[in-house]
Amino acid sequence: MRMKISEKITTVLRWAVRLIGLAMVLLSVEILFGPIKMAANLYGLSRMAAELEHAQEIWRAAGINDYSYDVSVSLPFCHFETMLEFEHGQLASVEEPEFVDIFCMQDLAYENLLVPAMYSRVSKEMDEIDPLETSLKVEFDPDLGFVSFYRRQCAYRTGGIGDCIYEYRFSNFTTSVDNGAE
Repeated sequence: MRMKISEKITTVLRWAVRLIGLAMVLLSVEILFGPIKMAANLYGLSRMAAELEHAQEIWRAAGINDYSYDVSVSLPFCHFETMLEFEHGQLASVEEPEFVDIFCMQDLAYENLLVPAMYSRVSKEMDEIDPLETSLKVEFDPDLGFVSFYRRQCAYRTGGIGDCIYEYRFSNFTTSVDNGAE
C-alpha cells in the first residue's frame, strides 16, 4: 500500500493550509485584541496620573509619618509577605519573612516601600513606561491615599513574561493614632 506522490502532495498541502490557517487566527487575535489592551493601558495611565495627584494630596493632608502595614511582594521568581513599620517617615522595623531567597532581596529595598517612595516609583514608571510593551496598574486607598496595589507587567498583550512581573499589595495599614501610641 504505497501512497502515490499526488496523495503525499495533497497531505502536505492540507497540513500547510492548516498551519497557515492557525497562523492567520493567531495574527487576527493580536490585531483585534492587542490594540484594545493597549488602548485600555493608555486610558489607565492617563487616569492614574490624576489619581496619583489626588492620593498625594490626601496623604499630605493626613500628615501621617508613623505607620505600619503588611506587604505581599511578588517579584520575578519569588513571593513573600512581611510587616513594615515606619516612624518619623523612616523605616523603623521589619518583620522578616521566615524564608526569603537571597535573589529576592536583590530587587527589593524596604525603604522603597515608604508611601512617598511608592508615589515616586509610580510617577517615574508613568513617565518611562512604553504602553505598547508594559502595563502598570496602581490602586490607592480612598481614605488615606497610600498605594494599596501596584503591578508592573512586561509583554502584557501577549500574556506576560513570568520574570517581568512586579507586584506589591499593601494591607492592614495602621497609624500610631490607630495603635493608641500617640
